[in-house]
Amino acid sequence: MTALTETMDGLSQLILDLDPARTTWARIRDRAKAPTEELARKLERVKKDVAARFEGPDLTRANEALARASALVAELQVALTEHVDGARWRSLYARLAQSYEEIRALLAAVPTTVPERPVARISRTNLSRSFFHAAMGLGAALLYHFVLSRTQAIAIMATVVTVFSGLELGRRRWTALNDFLMRLPFIKVIARPHEYFRVNSATYFAFGLLIAALAFPQAAVELGCVILAVADPLASTLGRRFGRTKLYRDKSLVGTGAFIGAGALAGAVYLALVFPGLEGAGFAVLLAVGAAAAAELFTSRLDDNLTIPLAAALAASFAL
Repeated sequence: MTALTETMDGLSQLILDLDPARTTWARIRDRAKAPTEELARKLERVKKDVAARFEGPDLTRANEALARASALVAELQVALTEHVDGARWRSLYARLAQSYEEIRALLAAVPTTVPERPVARISRTNLSRSFFHAAMGLGAALLYHFVLSRTQAIAIMATVVTVFSGLELGRRRWTALNDFLMRLPFIKVIARPHEYFRVNSATYFAFGLLIAALAFPQAAVELGCVILAVADPLASTLGRRFGRTKLYRDKSLVGTGAFIGAGALAGAVYLALVFPGLEGAGFAVLLAVGAAAAAELFTSRLDDNLTIPLAAALAASFAL
């Protein structure tokens, strides 16, 4: 493990420890001082690693990102000696997460001759988020099948997309609105650090459902929802816990295998139950799971809550 990778691990753990949904400032003050001081020293020491790995504009961006991270850690060191209100706490948490993601993206984009594992996104096992994710995907599929016509589904999703897009724009424009939304009791339990400063995964999911409903057959859309609902959280959970062998960046063999297995089983069972006798169902499941697994594996700039259902519905539509 290089010094830079070790430093990123420390920064990631510090950000997770700061999560406002899971701790109190009093607890942070008691246990974060020593790790923060050590991380500040590590950030100073990794400048040689950065200079050896990057060059030209990439080196400039990497140095700037490290400087921002160092400044934020220094700000946190000061804050740990003071009384900090919730708004400042959440701001520190979000800005540190954003700085981490900037450095992580640079490391992922620039190859290295030194063997090292990829730097992962900031995340922890979150069963509440996983259950919500599964409920939303399965609920959307069942509503579309048993309650809503295609026209109604498109109208509802268009409305949801409009509202969510307005909230996303508002969050970027007004810090107070972002802070209010992200500390709502339900949201703060399921939110990930990057959602403080990037588009929320639910917004991507809404866009994905709207585009799929507009473009693909109903059975293909429902299949995409089911695969996303079941396979994605299981792959994330198992990959994070057992995924030692990496396939691409931070995506593991275990996670991708779990995605394919769970997606194929869930998709086959769903189509057998709600579309009995559907011609081409088996082939549709194979195509959908393969395309969705590829989307989950290679999605980086976008969110897989958008790409997985679209990839699955597109592929399944060739067999249905």
